[in-house]
Amino acid sequence: RGTFSRAFAINNKREVAGQADEIGVGSSSTVEAGFIWTPATRIRSFGPSSSKGFFTDINQRGDVSGFTRVSPNSPRVLRRTADGVTSIGPTFGGRSSLGQPVSVGYAINDNGFVVGDSLGSNQFDDRGFLWKPDTGEFVDLGTLGRTGFINVFGVNNQNQVVGGAPDPVL
Repeated sequence: RGTFSRAFAINNKREVAGQADEIGVGSSSTVEAGFIWTPATRIRSFGPSSSKGFFTDINQRGDVSGFTRVSPNSPRVLRRTADGVTSIGPTFGGRSSLGQPVSVGYAINDNGFVVGDSLGSNQFDDRGFLWKPDTGEFVDLGTLGRTGFINVFGVNNQNQVVGGAPDPVL
């Protein structure tokens, strides 16, 4: 077991989603891993399938959103349902400084829709997205006509989203 954990979300069933470090198997190194805590099962970690990432939100069905790092500095959106953990990350052409695609899922609603942001065509152009579970479509929510980081942090059960954008530099 690791020495650090943090929770990011709780649903009405008192299920909690977050991040904890784990001691690597056969070594003393630690890795970040997504976890779900429930009153019945306590903490459940999802080690290798969510290594170097974490769960950011949990809906009433117990599905979670978050991200996993495919490689250092390369987070990809993930969604965990009863069927398992799946990397669903979109990219809008952006690459990290290491040339890797970058995307993060911040929220999931009870319909399974996931929102977050993905690096656009340059390192200073995050684009918000909405992922539709019924079609697998990523809806590009754009940059609101601005250059900079556009983050989408929430989605309700009517699939309406909220987020933020920086003020333009004068």
